[in-house]
Amino acid sequence: MYRCIRRDQPRLKPHELLSLIENYTAKYRGTLNEVMIKRIISMIYLSLFNYWAEKIYIRGGRGEDFCQDMFRYSQFHREMISHGLDHAMFVLYEYRTASDHYILNPTYIELKDPNWKGIRISVEINFNVLLEILKLSRELLKALDEY
Repeated sequence: MYRCIRRDQPRLKPHELLSLIENYTAKYRGTLNEVMIKRIISMIYLSLFNYWAEKIYIRGGRGEDFCQDMFRYSQFHREMISHGLDHAMFVLYEYRTASDHYILNPTYIELKDPNWKGIRISVEINFNVLLEILKLSRELLKALDEY
């Protein structure tokens, strides 16, 4: 049978990662190319998502799969929206979607998440967008710390 690890304290805290990214972007401001910016955006999104999911799991919430530790992005979005973080969550999600699923830049994306299903939007990924995402990520992280 499956042996699932129990956790009582979060280990997936993204604080140091965000600080590292902030320092890196400040130091290498003019040298970050599109691939680097896209991977950083994706990394930020997934680190916040994993931190949220881990906190849910520790509090007794269960997801899907064998160890019930697989959670849906839409649930993450819904919970952040319910805490008044709809703008931050929307911006992070739209750019994460563009970063991971679309190759053109700028491009038009269509969101599939039930919270924003069918929204079509023009997206351009650049350094200024990354700075905005870092700022919004700090808002989300602050809320997650209090979660």
